[in-house]
Amino acid sequence: EMQRQNAGGAAASAEQAAQALRQLEQQMRGSSASARQRTAGEMQLEAQQIADAQRRIASEMARLEKERSGSGGAAGDAARRLAGDKEKLADRVEALERAAREAQRSSPGQEGAKFGDAARQIQGQQIGSRMRQSAQQLRGGQAQGEPGRAGNEKSANGTANSGAAEQQLARALDDVATTLGGGNADSARRLGDELD
Repeated sequence: EMQRQNAGGAAASAEQAAQALRQLEQQMRGSSASARQRTAGEMQLEAQQIADAQRRIASEMARLEKERSGSGGAAGDAARRLAGDKEKLADRVEALERAAREAQRSSPGQEGAKFGDAARQIQGQQIGSRMRQSAQQLRGGQAQGEPGRAGNEKSANGTANSGAAEQQLARALDDVATTLGGGNADSARRLGDELD
């Protein structure tokens, strides 16, 4: 029986040692300036990719609204597909916010400030939740109005507001990318150009 207790104790010690090694590895990864710079670059690229995808969705939503009056069911399917895409983007935004907060904790002083600023921008502007609300509206047909109803001025105005809100989300993500790049808007634009 003592051997079983020792085996259990040894397993617990091994797990603690493995956890300590993982924490040390994480600290070492974040401790070098080049690693922090690489992390910032990866996060900046992710923010720019999300912004570009958001712009594509906004354009697709505008195109869909123009076609929606005559196509009915096909437009509804496209709207549901876009809603799914927006949900995935919202997941990526939330993961980016978590990563920025973690990078802030593992980066000393001023180097960690840009990560904290980016996380606060994402949280403060509620980018992820606004994307989820937009996806919900797409699924419910609220963002585009009801197809086939002529003279629906409220729907047309709502669509214009929706399009502006979608572009605003993309600009907010551009700002996050700029923050992660150390405030250099030219760097964020170059990354965006490289993606195209």
